[in-house]
Amino acid sequence: MNHRGKTLLLVHEDVRNPRISDQALLDDKLIEVSWEGEILWAWPAHEHFDELGFDDAAKTVLSVTPI
Repeated sequence: MNHRGKTLLLVHEDVRNPRISDQALLDDKLIEVSWEGEILWAWPAHEHFDELGFDDAAKTVLSVTPI
């Protein structure tokens, strides 16, 4: 049954964030969309990179091979 509610999507997009890498990043993003297609909320992972707890080795790998 459909109640014309909201939908949460996991999408991917290419972004540039020089704090992470000088190369394009394939980034994950959560988007909440209304029934009418309006984006209500978005959470791009690259904007929360420092909060994700990567150690220095993982940060180096992501910088060199950011896919």
